[in-house]
Amino acid sequence: MEAESLSKGGNAALETRAVGLQVVTRETPVDVSALLLGPNGKVRSDGDLVFYNHPAQSGVSLAGETVTVDLPRIPADVATVVVVASVDPSSPGTVFTAAPVLTAGQGDGTRLTFTPPDFAAGETVVVLAELYRRSGGWKLRAVGQGYATGLAGLATDYGIDVDPEPQLAVPRSPDPRTSSAAASNGGSPKGGSPSGDSSNGGSPNGDSSSGGSASLPKVETRAPALLPTTRQASEALARSGAADRRAAVYLILDHDWAMEELYESFAVQAFAERVLALAVNLDDDGTVPVIFSSGNEPFMEEIRLDNYHGRIGQLHTQVAWGWGNVGAAMRAAVNHYQESGATDPAFVIVQVGDDPWDKPEFRALLQNTAGLGVFWLFVGFGRGKLAFYKNLHASTSAGFTNVSFYEAGRNPGAVPGEKFYADLVEAFGTWISR
Repeated sequence: MEAESLSKGGNAALETRAVGLQVVTRETPVDVSALLLGPNGKVRSDGDLVFYNHPAQSGVSLAGETVTVDLPRIPADVATVVVVASVDPSSPGTVFTAAPVLTAGQGDGTRLTFTPPDFAAGETVVVLAELYRRSGGWKLRAVGQGYATGLAGLATDYGIDVDPEPQLAVPRSPDPRTSSAAASNGGSPKGGSPSGDSSNGGSPNGDSSSGGSASLPKVETRAPALLPTTRQASEALARSGAADRRAAVYLILDHDWAMEELYESFAVQAFAERVLALAVNLDDDGTVPVIFSSGNEPFMEEIRLDNYHGRIGQLHTQVAWGWGNVGAAMRAAVNHYQESGATDPAFVIVQVGDDPWDKPEFRALLQNTAGLGVFWLFVGFGRGKLAFYKNLHASTSAGFTNVSFYEAGRNPGAVPGEKFYADLVEAFGTWISR
């Protein structure tokens, strides 16, 4: 059977039986490992790291460079299995340039291949793929996420405690516990109930401390994989005149049926990660309230530096597909912002995949919120019509200085980071600098 080639972010359905995932290096020798993650995106315990000194756990086994995942045997409290390749820790200074190739096979059935783009930022660890539950079955997603901070960066994202440098690499010892101590299962506190807690709404206390470069150490410690995008966002804010300005960042996501493919392909997750990296520069508590626009009852949660990995995929499965009532989601954001007691302005990024269904009500909402210190940025990507937002941007630029529109194409992940952030913050920088 001819293998199907996946691009980064692509996914494919798997049969509910054993799947073998082989990693082939094109350059440097690698160590292959796997992680079993709960619904919160964290390991359940230290035993959920499968590697050469602990080669089997709960239906996942490792033999050389091949991980076998026996899908029927995966426990119900495991939502995702992650396949990882890292450079050999016995070769200090070695980094990835040509990424490893992943091949997935299920006997005579499913055959998939994934070759991530080559790396150029000193990456020493790469998450190649995720196997995740979907609608009672399993799917495989091609990830290709590199970490220049090695196993420390990986550990931060997945809740593994490792020893400080220089013991970040997993040592080859007879003791399977030397790779990780107790795992942190970091919960998912709800962000839906408005409160004065700064973790739920940006900067409710009006903290005037600067963001930007001051936030980089926090990102490096808690979410090192976001460092490059955080720097790009900081540079774009500086060019827009908004350097060191403060704002509570909100993210609204369209959860219309037409968006299903973009959720499945990791495009919405990647977009949310870019927004989180921007938010750290404006409000360094590392938390962004996320509101899913779906019918008359929008669903609110949050994405944070310590839980962002796979977060959108975890949350959106709790939300019914609807018709994308963006107005209801916008009102939820305004209510949360006002009840939080924030003194800094709000920067609400609204991802839209199609025109609003109630245009007069939508315009009235913009009119009624014009004096509340809220900046609305509508980011269009998806397969629907966006003529309303384009015309709104053109016709209200004089009347509503706090409204802007940015069309990011079918997939904003294809837009280079520098251009993405420059376009994203240009109008906001002008507004907040007045």
